[in-house]
Amino acid sequence: RYNLWDFKLILTQVFISLLWAFILIRTILSNTARDQITNAGLLIVVVILGLLIIRNVNKEIESRKNVEKLAEDLHKANIRLQELDRQKSEFVSIASHQLKSPLTAIKGYASLLLEGSFGALSVKAKEPTERIFESSVRLVNVIEDFLNITRIEQGRMKYDSQKVDILAMVRDIVRELAPTIERAGLKTTIVADKRKEYIVSADASKLRQVFSNLIDNAVKYTPKGMIDVELAKDDSARTITLCVRDT
Repeated sequence: RYNLWDFKLILTQVFISLLWAFILIRTILSNTARDQITNAGLLIVVVILGLLIIRNVNKEIESRKNVEKLAEDLHKANIRLQELDRQKSEFVSIASHQLKSPLTAIKGYASLLLEGSFGALSVKAKEPTERIFESSVRLVNVIEDFLNITRIEQGRMKYDSQKVDILAMVRDIVRELAPTIERAGLKTTIVADKRKEYIVSADASKLRQVFSNLIDNAVKYTPKGMIDVELAKDDSARTITLCVRDT
Protein backbone atom coordinates (compact mmCIF):
# COMPACT_ATOMS: atom_id res chain seq x y z
CA ARG A 1 0.00 0.00 0.00
CA TYR A 2 2.80 2.46 0.88
CA ASN A 3 5.34 1.11 -1.69
CA LEU A 4 7.48 -0.26 1.13
CA TRP A 5 8.77 -3.02 -1.14
CA ASP A 6 11.08 -0.57 -2.92
CA PHE A 7 12.09 0.80 0.49
CA LYS A 8 12.87 -2.76 1.54
CA LEU A 9 15.20 -3.16 -1.47
CA ILE A 10 17.00 0.09 -0.59
CA LEU A 11 17.45 -1.00 3.04
CA THR A 12 18.76 -4.39 1.91
CA GLN A 13 21.28 -2.78 -0.45
CA VAL A 14 22.41 -0.28 2.23
CA PHE A 15 22.80 -3.01 4.86
CA ILE A 16 24.76 -5.33 2.55
CA SER A 17 26.95 -2.43 1.33
CA LEU A 18 27.81 -1.51 4.93
CA LEU A 19 28.58 -5.15 5.68
CA TRP A 20 30.90 -5.32 2.65
CA ALA A 21 32.60 -2.07 3.67
CA PHE A 22 33.07 -3.33 7.25
CA ILE A 23 34.67 -6.61 6.16
CA LEU A 24 36.82 -4.81 3.56
CA ILE A 25 38.13 -2.39 6.20
CA ARG A 26 38.84 -5.33 8.52
CA THR A 27 40.75 -7.06 5.70
CA ILE A 28 42.85 -3.93 5.00
CA LEU A 29 43.55 -3.31 8.69
CA SER A 30 44.41 -6.93 9.49
CA ASN A 31 47.74 -7.26 11.36
CA THR A 32 48.68 -10.68 10.03
CA ALA A 33 48.61 -12.35 6.65
CA ARG A 34 46.45 -15.12 8.09
CA ASP A 35 43.78 -12.59 9.23
CA GLN A 36 43.89 -10.89 5.83
CA ILE A 37 43.31 -14.19 4.01
CA THR A 38 40.47 -15.13 6.39
CA ASN A 39 38.78 -11.75 6.06
CA ALA A 40 39.27 -11.74 2.27
CA GLY A 41 37.62 -15.18 2.01
CA LEU A 42 34.80 -13.98 4.24
CA LEU A 43 34.39 -10.88 2.06
CA ILE A 44 34.08 -13.00 -1.10
CA VAL A 45 31.42 -15.21 0.54
CA VAL A 46 29.50 -12.20 1.88
CA VAL A 47 29.66 -10.46 -1.53
CA ILE A 48 28.19 -13.54 -3.26
CA LEU A 49 25.49 -13.99 -0.61
CA GLY A 50 24.69 -10.27 -0.65
CA LEU A 51 24.25 -10.25 -4.41
CA LEU A 52 21.94 -13.30 -4.17
CA ILE A 53 19.88 -11.64 -1.42
CA ILE A 54 19.53 -8.41 -3.44
CA ARG A 55 18.52 -10.39 -6.51
CA ASN A 56 15.90 -12.38 -4.56
CA VAL A 57 14.46 -9.23 -3.00
CA ASN A 58 14.28 -7.64 -6.45
CA LYS A 59 12.51 -10.73 -7.81
CA GLU A 60 10.07 -10.59 -4.91
CA ILE A 61 9.27 -6.96 -5.71
CA GLU A 62 8.76 -7.77 -9.41
CA SER A 63 6.54 -10.72 -8.53
CA ARG A 64 4.44 -8.57 -6.23
CA LYS A 65 4.04 -5.92 -8.92
CA ASN A 66 2.95 -8.60 -11.42
CA VAL A 67 0.44 -9.99 -8.92
CA GLU A 68 -0.94 -6.50 -8.28
CA LYS A 69 -1.30 -5.91 -12.03
CA LEU A 70 -3.04 -9.27 -12.48
CA ALA A 71 -5.35 -8.49 -9.56
CA GLU A 72 -6.22 -5.13 -11.13
CA ASP A 73 -6.89 -6.76 -14.51
CA LEU A 74 -9.00 -9.43 -12.82
CA HIS A 75 -10.99 -6.79 -10.98
CA LYS A 76 -11.71 -4.96 -14.27
CA ALA A 77 -12.69 -8.24 -15.95
CA ASN A 78 -14.97 -9.09 -13.02
CA ILE A 79 -16.73 -5.72 -13.26
CA ARG A 80 -17.21 -6.30 -17.00
CA LEU A 81 -18.61 -9.81 -16.40
CA GLN A 82 -21.03 -8.46 -13.79
CA GLU A 83 -22.24 -5.87 -16.30
CA LEU A 84 -22.68 -8.54 -19.01
CA ASP A 85 -24.54 -10.76 -16.53
CA ARG A 86 -26.84 -7.87 -15.64
CA GLN A 87 -27.53 -7.21 -19.33
CA LYS A 88 -28.18 -10.93 -19.89
CA SER A 89 -30.67 -11.03 -17.01
CA GLU A 90 -32.45 -7.94 -18.34
CA PHE A 91 -32.63 -9.44 -21.84
CA VAL A 92 -34.01 -12.77 -20.55
CA SER A 93 -36.57 -10.91 -18.42
CA ILE A 94 -37.78 -8.71 -21.31
CA ALA A 95 -37.83 -11.59 -23.82
CA SER A 96 -39.69 -13.86 -21.38
CA HIS A 97 -42.33 -11.20 -20.66
CA GLN A 98 -42.85 -10.62 -24.40
CA LEU A 99 -43.25 -14.35 -25.05
CA LYS A 100 -45.52 -15.05 -22.08
CA SER A 101 -48.52 -13.00 -23.24
CA PRO A 102 -49.07 -14.68 -26.65
CA LEU A 103 -48.39 -18.13 -25.20
CA THR A 104 -50.96 -17.59 -22.45
CA ALA A 105 -53.46 -16.60 -25.14
CA ILE A 106 -52.66 -19.76 -27.17
CA LYS A 107 -53.04 -21.89 -24.05
CA GLY A 108 -56.36 -20.24 -23.18
CA TYR A 109 -57.88 -20.64 -26.63
CA ALA A 110 -56.68 -24.24 -26.92
CA SER A 111 -58.31 -24.97 -23.56
CA LEU A 112 -61.59 -23.39 -24.71
CA LEU A 113 -61.52 -25.44 -27.93
CA LEU A 114 -61.01 -28.67 -25.96
CA GLU A 115 -63.85 -27.76 -23.58
CA GLY A 116 -66.16 -27.23 -26.57
CA SER A 117 -66.73 -23.51 -25.99
CA PHE A 118 -66.61 -22.90 -29.77
CA GLY A 119 -68.48 -26.05 -30.68
CA ALA A 120 -67.60 -29.74 -30.62
CA LEU A 121 -64.23 -30.67 -32.07
CA SER A 122 -63.92 -33.50 -34.53
CA VAL A 123 -61.87 -36.54 -33.44
CA LYS A 124 -59.28 -35.60 -36.04
CA ALA A 125 -58.91 -32.04 -34.71
CA LYS A 126 -58.95 -32.99 -31.02
CA GLU A 127 -55.51 -34.65 -30.86
CA PRO A 128 -53.52 -31.78 -32.50
CA THR A 129 -55.44 -29.27 -30.33
CA GLU A 130 -54.45 -31.27 -27.23
CA ARG A 131 -50.82 -31.16 -28.35
CA ILE A 132 -51.02 -27.39 -28.89
CA PHE A 133 -52.44 -27.01 -25.38
CA GLU A 134 -49.78 -29.27 -23.77
CA SER A 135 -46.91 -27.56 -25.60
CA SER A 136 -48.18 -24.12 -24.61
CA VAL A 137 -48.44 -25.23 -20.96
CA ARG A 138 -44.85 -26.47 -21.01
CA LEU A 139 -43.59 -23.30 -22.69
CA VAL A 140 -45.40 -21.08 -20.18
CA ASN A 141 -43.77 -23.08 -17.36
CA VAL A 142 -40.33 -22.77 -18.97
CA ILE A 143 -40.77 -19.01 -19.37
CA GLU A 144 -41.90 -18.73 -15.74
CA ASP A 145 -38.71 -20.58 -14.73
CA PHE A 146 -36.61 -18.09 -16.69
CA LEU A 147 -38.43 -15.18 -15.10
CA ASN A 148 -37.92 -16.61 -11.62
CA ILE A 149 -34.19 -17.16 -12.24
CA THR A 150 -33.87 -13.56 -13.40
CA ARG A 151 -35.78 -12.29 -10.36
CA ILE A 152 -33.58 -14.31 -8.00
CA GLU A 153 -30.37 -13.06 -9.67
CA GLN A 154 -31.56 -9.47 -9.46
CA GLY A 155 -32.87 -9.84 -5.91
CA ARG A 156 -36.40 -9.03 -7.06
CA MET A 157 -38.15 -12.27 -6.13
CA LYS A 158 -41.37 -11.41 -4.29
CA TYR A 159 -43.94 -13.64 -2.64
CA ASP A 160 -47.63 -12.86 -2.59
CA SER A 161 -49.08 -14.81 0.35
CA GLN A 162 -52.77 -15.61 0.25
CA LYS A 163 -55.10 -18.42 1.30
CA VAL A 164 -54.66 -21.38 -1.04
CA ASP A 165 -56.78 -24.53 -1.26
CA ILE A 166 -54.14 -27.17 -2.08
CA LEU A 167 -56.69 -29.89 -2.87
CA ALA A 168 -58.48 -27.64 -5.39
CA MET A 169 -55.10 -26.67 -6.88
CA VAL A 170 -53.99 -30.31 -7.28
CA ARG A 171 -57.31 -31.24 -8.91
CA ASP A 172 -56.97 -28.33 -11.33
CA ILE A 173 -53.38 -29.35 -12.25
CA VAL A 174 -54.43 -32.98 -12.86
CA ARG A 175 -57.36 -31.74 -14.99
CA GLU A 176 -54.97 -29.50 -16.96
CA LEU A 177 -52.60 -32.44 -17.58
CA ALA A 178 -55.46 -34.83 -18.39
CA PRO A 179 -54.83 -34.93 -22.19
CA THR A 180 -51.19 -35.93 -21.65
CA ILE A 181 -52.15 -38.52 -19.01
CA GLU A 182 -54.82 -40.08 -21.24
CA ARG A 183 -52.56 -40.24 -24.30
CA ALA A 184 -49.88 -41.99 -22.21
CA GLY A 185 -52.42 -44.58 -21.12
CA LEU A 186 -51.95 -43.78 -17.44
CA LYS A 187 -54.43 -43.54 -14.59
CA THR A 188 -54.36 -40.85 -11.92
CA THR A 189 -55.96 -40.86 -8.51
CA ILE A 190 -56.13 -38.07 -5.94
CA VAL A 191 -56.27 -39.35 -2.37
CA ALA A 192 -57.43 -36.92 0.33
CA ASP A 193 -59.69 -36.85 3.34
CA LYS A 194 -62.76 -34.95 2.11
CA ARG A 195 -63.73 -34.06 5.69
CA LYS A 196 -60.60 -31.91 6.05
CA GLU A 197 -59.71 -28.53 4.59
CA TYR A 198 -56.31 -28.23 2.92
CA ILE A 199 -55.91 -24.48 3.23
CA VAL A 200 -52.49 -22.82 3.60
CA SER A 201 -51.10 -19.31 3.42
CA ALA A 202 -48.68 -19.27 0.48
CA ASP A 203 -47.80 -17.82 -2.91
CA ALA A 204 -50.35 -19.60 -5.12
CA SER A 205 -48.49 -19.27 -8.44
CA LYS A 206 -45.17 -20.53 -7.09
CA LEU A 207 -46.79 -23.36 -5.14
CA ARG A 208 -48.69 -24.35 -8.28
CA GLN A 209 -45.44 -24.37 -10.24
CA VAL A 210 -43.84 -26.78 -7.74
CA PHE A 211 -46.84 -29.16 -7.69
CA SER A 212 -47.20 -29.00 -11.48
CA ASN A 213 -43.54 -29.92 -11.97
CA LEU A 214 -43.82 -32.89 -9.59
CA ILE A 215 -46.96 -34.29 -11.22
CA ASP A 216 -45.79 -33.55 -14.78
CA ASN A 217 -42.47 -35.35 -14.11
CA ALA A 218 -44.38 -38.37 -12.81
CA VAL A 219 -46.45 -38.42 -16.02
CA LYS A 220 -43.45 -37.85 -18.27
CA TYR A 221 -41.29 -40.65 -16.82
CA THR A 222 -43.92 -43.34 -16.16
CA PRO A 223 -44.29 -45.63 -19.19
CA LYS A 224 -47.37 -47.41 -17.80
CA GLY A 225 -49.35 -47.82 -14.62
CA MET A 226 -50.66 -45.44 -12.00
CA ILE A 227 -49.88 -42.00 -10.59
CA ASP A 228 -51.20 -41.35 -7.09
CA VAL A 229 -51.34 -37.84 -5.68
CA GLU A 230 -51.92 -38.04 -1.96
CA LEU A 231 -52.61 -35.23 0.50
CA ALA A 232 -52.20 -35.73 4.25
CA LYS A 233 -52.95 -33.19 6.96
CA ASP A 234 -51.48 -33.26 10.45
CA ASP A 235 -53.46 -30.81 12.59
CA SER A 236 -51.19 -31.15 15.63
CA ALA A 237 -48.04 -30.34 13.64
CA ARG A 238 -49.93 -27.84 11.46
CA THR A 239 -48.52 -29.39 8.28
CA ILE A 240 -49.89 -30.59 4.96
CA THR A 241 -47.91 -33.17 3.00
CA LEU A 242 -48.22 -33.70 -0.75
CA CYS A 243 -46.95 -37.06 -1.99
CA VAL A 244 -46.68 -37.90 -5.71
CA ARG A 245 -46.18 -41.63 -6.22
CA ASP A 246 -45.79 -43.37 -9.57
CA THR A 247 -45.13 -46.93 -10.72
